Amino acid sequence: MLYVYDVSNIIYNGALAGYSKDWCSNYFPTGGIYKLFGYLLRDMKELNIGWFDDGSNPNNTNNIIMCFDNPRNFRKKIYPQYKAGRGADRTSVDNKKVSNQIQAVKLCCQYLGIPYMEIEGFEADDLIYSIVAKYPKEQIVVRSNDSDLQSGKLLNPKYFMKSTTGDKSYVDLYPYMIGEKIAYGDATDKIPAIDPPFRPIITEMFKKNPFAFFNHNLKPQDLPNSIPDFVAEDIIRNINLVVPYIIPPTKYNVPKMKMDKSVLVDILNAFAFKKYLKTYLRREREYGREGEIAFQVELFKILDPEVKEYFLTNELPRKKEKEIGSITSQNMKAQKNTNNNSPMTWKTNENKNLDDALNKFKI
Repeated sequence: MLYVYDVSNIIYNGALAGYSKDWCSNYFPTGGIYKLFGYLLRDMKELNIGWFDDGSNPNNTNNIIMCFDNPRNFRKKIYPQYKAGRGADRTSVDNKKVSNQIQAVKLCCQYLGIPYMEIEGFEADDLIYSIVAKYPKEQIVVRSNDSDLQSGKLLNPKYFMKSTTGDKSYVDLYPYMIGEKIAYGDATDKIPAIDPPFRPIITEMFKKNPFAFFNHNLKPQDLPNSIPDFVAEDIIRNINLVVPYIIPPTKYNVPKMKMDKSVLVDILNAFAFKKYLKTYLRREREYGREGEIAFQVELFKILDPEVKEYFLTNELPRKKEKEIGSITSQNMKAQKNTNNNSPMTWKTNENKNLDDALNKFKI
């Protein structure tokens, strides 16, 4: 079994979903990373691989690979408006928070020995479809909510998708989704629809012979004579924008995992993912300061100054206020339980705890 992660899709969902674990105390955004690690640890434990391999299945061939979008997308040369509206409704800080986390995941993959793919000019969709085509008989599970990936079922009958929102597990796949998008366009990606009378013709063509579309060998003259030239050009444009490109296997490989559990502990500590340390590794916290500090040095090279400034001016005061409020509440409960009515004792304890809280968040 091969697990493939659509990293950008997961990071965007997690980074912009208002997760409670949206920042770690060293001013690095972690909402998307937190979500990705949750799925990664859960899937690895389920598969009994990597850090969770107990040796009971010596012939285990399960593998994991992360797929990244490349910023130099060749589709923008075909159609400059392609995905032009992405991120327009978000602040500059939000967009940089996402890009910082995507870069951090690449760093995590390098430290942890997790295979990952990024090929210049191509999207993660192209890479995922290429992997599916390369292993047509292998059971493949893709972690993504991108509807463009549903047609992977046409290339591999053992292809599945798992949701990246909520607790929903497998996604109900509609294999002909790509054909629908060629005909009806995609407002999110700024792909225009073709003229209404010709949409059913294209969707029916895709259902009958999807591989002609995947091979990208259709030309205007290959379309029915009833389709005028100007509509044929729009159809070919949409095919180039919507249909993933199958990259020849000679241009990439899918290496096996070589993972170090102690490095995982360092990274979970660096991000303060205590819940995952406790849930998946049965420990609240384990210190490996040398490795953790080395990772953090590389991590902070990624951090955008605007994101850091946003944390210091917005998130850090909120963290302090929340911590102080929690300490005050705990002291008031303790005061009530001990029946100690001396205001001086309560004040002294509160001040000590307040100092501890403020010192914790010093940068």
